[in-house]
Amino acid sequence: MEVISVKNLNQNFETSKLIIDNQQTLFLPLNLTNFFPKIKTLQVTNSELIEVNEKVFIGIIELTEINLKHNKITEVNEFGSLAKLSKLDLSHNRIDTLSNYAFGDLPNLEDLRLNDNFLIKISGKVFSSNRKLKILNLHNNKIAQIASNFIQSSNFKTLDLSTNECIDSKYPEATLEDIIDDIDVNCLVDVELECRFKMVGS
Repeated sequence: MEVISVKNLNQNFETSKLIIDNQQTLFLPLNLTNFFPKIKTLQVTNSELIEVNEKVFIGIIELTEINLKHNKITEVNEFGSLAKLSKLDLSHNRIDTLSNYAFGDLPNLEDLRLNDNFLIKISGKVFSSNRKLKILNLHNNKIAQIASNFIQSSNFKTLDLSTNECIDSKYPEATLEDIIDDIDVNCLVDVELECRFKMVGS
């Protein structure tokens, strides 16, 4: 198999699918769109990837699927604006932190795989913009705290919270109402208080 370094590319590729598998790829190149402007599927698996920079995806407007499973990613901040992205697989990584708006600019996301990571806490804001989610897999994390209002989509076909520290439930085997009740009893996220200080002149 011939391996091509992106930094050495000197032409524009019309391919719609880019697969990098079993390569040592610690970071995704920021100039990806220069060489693959029509890419629809990006797969980087088993490749030691440790970070995803949102700038990687600037200008890649046709991207519908990203598969980054079996890497070493530890946190997800933002994926940038990917209006057509419908499937994102981040399973089998080392993710322990999701920022509140990690998936905020992915309005058409339908299938999100976060299973087999190290997530501990899920706030109510993490999936608040993903109203079209049909599949959300959080199986086999270490979730001890989760907000019951994290369920923002009414389109779920599968919601898997099995094998976590505070909850072991799966929809549709359990109803969404039962799952929310379980969360309320066993694993509510601590209330986050906002403190505002007013400086008073002497």
